[in-house]
Amino acid sequence: KDPGMAQGIHDAICGARILSNILSKYKGQSDQSNQMSEEYQKAIEDEFMVRFHMGCQISKNERISEQQDAVN
Repeated sequence: KDPGMAQGIHDAICGARILSNILSKYKGQSDQSNQMSEEYQKAIEDEFMVRFHMGCQISKNERISEQQDAVN
């Protein structure tokens, strides 16, 4: 995340909204936790990956390769 663009704050608020909507949808259905988790993961990726790539372009950062990620 790029602190200069305040991505973390926005992402936290948006992620909380996504989670809140999913929890409301499945209220009282704790046996659906796997479905809830999958739905949340997909919604998060759909919402943030485009912004992540745009942020990389704007800040001239490059996406971390799997190899770099494994080292860290």
